[in-house]
Amino acid sequence: IVTVSEDGVIEAHQSGIACIRAAWVGPYTEEGQQEELGSFWVNVCSSTDHDSLADHELQWYEESCLIAHALGNAGEYIYTNTKDALEESIEEGYRILEVDLHMTSDKEVVCRHTWYSDTFDVSYDGTIPDLATFEREKYFGTLTPLTGRGLLEIWSEHPKLWFISDVKQEENTSLTEVLNGLTDLAKEMGCEELLDHLIVQLYSVEDYAKVEAIYPIKHWLFTTYQLPDTPGAEIEAAAFSQENGFGAFTSPAWCMSSDYFIDLAKDHNLNLFVHVVDTPEAAKKSMERGIYGFYTDFLSPKDLLDAEK
Repeated sequence: IVTVSEDGVIEAHQSGIACIRAAWVGPYTEEGQQEELGSFWVNVCSSTDHDSLADHELQWYEESCLIAHALGNAGEYIYTNTKDALEESIEEGYRILEVDLHMTSDKEVVCRHTWYSDTFDVSYDGTIPDLATFEREKYFGTLTPLTGRGLLEIWSEHPKLWFISDVKQEENTSLTEVLNGLTDLAKEMGCEELLDHLIVQLYSVEDYAKVEAIYPIKHWLFTTYQLPDTPGAEIEAAAFSQENGFGAFTSPAWCMSSDYFIDLAKDHNLNLFVHVVDTPEAAKKSMERGIYGFYTDFLSPKDLLDAEK
């Protein structure tokens, strides 16, 4: 992404986020050693329509290259989308969080990955509860499930956070139904401005117009994991992302068995995120291949900094 000359001149090569470490040999430095002065992150944007950083509107994907998957881990537990996971991720310094959204049997928005395949030691495992049941029981006896209303309440306390919506659309709901419910909740609670920091994850080109008819969403992210199994679907998605200025694109980590999606993103001037990456070693290897960022269950922003060393 960048290189630094011996004179300290930074040269940018492609868009992305890079960590630069500064060290020197001072008058009291032990022989053969260097003193670390510190580290800092550099954002390189590919936009050419401005002459200075002051004229650049920071995009959501330039805030961080790390996304908390399913609101992040709650201790040893993952995929919970719970209040505990969200609070732990905020404490660890995440700025972008992916949240799975679903509907209860009485059609209320809640934070949930899936109903049928996820089991969290509650009475309704394998079924779809109503809102009252969902709120009443704790996962594994300790974790507090999060409703759409609860999510917006915490988000209101941290309005600079970004949330990426993920709707599986494979059980009792659809993307449009969930987003309709979430936007209605935000309006009812008087926090509609938070939706300026909502990034809607798209699964088909047709979804775009359907969501636009519900609310004027400002930020979008195409994901490939629910694309139709037709030739060229991922190329159409990448082209649509470029045409509409999305700036980013995401694919499952298993797609990284080749450079196909890396090249696809590069050819369409998109920053590629992959999901899920959970070790500093895998993160570093991905960075070296030109991947922009990652969804993660366990990596913290500090871990990512350590991976650059």
